[in-house]
Amino acid sequence: MSSNNSDKKTRFELENDDLELEENYDDFDELVEELEPLVEDLESDKFVDTNPTPKRQRIDPEELLRRYATGERNFPNIILKCEHLELSHRNLSGINLKGVKFEVVYLMGTNLSGADLSDNGFQWANLRGANLRGANLDDTSFLEADLSKANLSEATVNGTYSYFKKANLSGANLEGVNLDKAFFENTMMPDGSVRNS
Repeated sequence: MSSNNSDKKTRFELENDDLELEENYDDFDELVEELEPLVEDLESDKFVDTNPTPKRQRIDPEELLRRYATGERNFPNIILKCEHLELSHRNLSGINLKGVKFEVVYLMGTNLSGADLSDNGFQWANLRGANLRGANLDDTSFLEADLSKANLSEATVNGTYSYFKKANLSGANLEGVNLDKAFFENTMMPDGSVRNS
């Protein structure tokens, strides 16, 4: 007996569910009608993206150096077409390389003072003896990078993702650098100690 009551209750609930579904379908049809003009606008020439994503420019190292020599400094988000990038002992002071991702780049003794290197990746990079004085290093990764004897004095390292895992900072100048937000793991510090955050 109780089983039959349970079945009747279930059928009653199902009938109510059907009614609610029908009402929802009516609302849905009305919503579609309201949205149709918007869809037509999006598909037509009326819609213009007022904030398009800038296309990343691909250039080779020779073009970068040539344009820098003519006075150009802004190269954010470029893609450098080179597997092993050699830019050692160059003067690139004040250059804007924000958002450029480097892998296996050689910047030994390179002058990058005052450069914007934020939101960047220098994984496995060789920056031994490089001048990074006053550079913007916010949210920049130096995973396993060689920064030994590099000058990072007065550089800004305020980003949440400033990353020095397994980097070599032995003999580096960190005067005036706030490293409170930086991440360290098995990092060789200027005094020869190993730091872990």
